[in-house]
Amino acid sequence: MDSSWECPRDKWELKENGCLAQWHYVEPMPEFGINHPGYQEEWLHALFISDDEFVTFNGDASLVMKYKRKNKKT
Repeated sequence: MDSSWECPRDKWELKENGCLAQWHYVEPMPEFGINHPGYQEEWLHALFISDDEFVTFNGDASLVMKYKRKNKKT
């Protein structure tokens, strides 16, 4: 699966245990004590609906996202 996003610095990886690991790039924000760029890591459960669709959710299902494969232009 391709891990490209609109933000090229963000990354994700689908783990064999059914979890989706996401890393979101964070710019320095000195006003909040973040002086260096870095990544925020998030882990979600993944449930596949079909070959082209899956749902991610956190442990208490308060965050649910549905993804659908985008057809690539040839």
